[in-house]
Amino acid sequence: MKAETEIRRAALLVLIAGLFVILAMGLMASQGGGSQKPWLSPNPGGFRDAMIWFELLDNPEELFQVLGPFEDARGQELRLSMDITNKYDYLFMLAYSLYHIPVFLFVMLINRHAGRRIFSQNRVLYIGIVLAVVMFAADWMENSQLLLLTQAQTPAAVDADVLSALQIWTRLKWAALFLALFLLSLSYSGYFGPGYKLALPLLMAMGSLLGALALSNVAMRSLLQNATLFMALGWLSILVHAAIVYLRSARGQPV
Repeated sequence: MKAETEIRRAALLVLIAGLFVILAMGLMASQGGGSQKPWLSPNPGGFRDAMIWFELLDNPEELFQVLGPFEDARGQELRLSMDITNKYDYLFMLAYSLYHIPVFLFVMLINRHAGRRIFSQNRVLYIGIVLAVVMFAADWMENSQLLLLTQAQTPAAVDADVLSALQIWTRLKWAALFLALFLLSLSYSGYFGPGYKLALPLLMAMGSLLGALALSNVAMRSLLQNATLFMALGWLSILVHAAIVYLRSARGQPV
């Protein structure tokens, strides 16, 4: 009973944290105008989302392909949208970073309850906490660079140190997110075992793979757009699973 009570409490924490993520994401999207197309659309890189390309800038010239000329009306609209979105992103980054902590606690406890040895150790939770801190800190630093870059009026005015810092912090943030997603896919695959339920860990593993390709190859950066979709579906699936486990436990059914 003690183990099931712990699982129920962890599932409840996942639900609360997941609701925080949804609310923060909704607020950010509503205030920032949602997903925006790059100024240069279509573009050689295949980017459909301006923010994704903005985060993955490779050179100063790309900044103006994403946001357009500084004096351009559409360019000003895009810069305003990016700035507002990034200011509300401080709340969203806190939400999704915190979400990972109860999620890692939850998967550790369900694996322990199911007798799975590999992902039932306390270190699973510790790794989740470390990754949550890294993704939050890196996203915070990334945002600081993005807010500076929207002020550049020409490619020559782009600060090389700011662009370099953006490239480092952005990749560190996404690396932490996709590593967490990959570890969760492994823990869920061990928990579920063979069967149709493996669709959830496979979903997360696909997101991790696409994310790794996007971060490791400049020519494949646009794959991050697909990777984030798989990641969002993975987060949502974990939320649904936690809700099912919580309801079953609350009714006295085995979890």
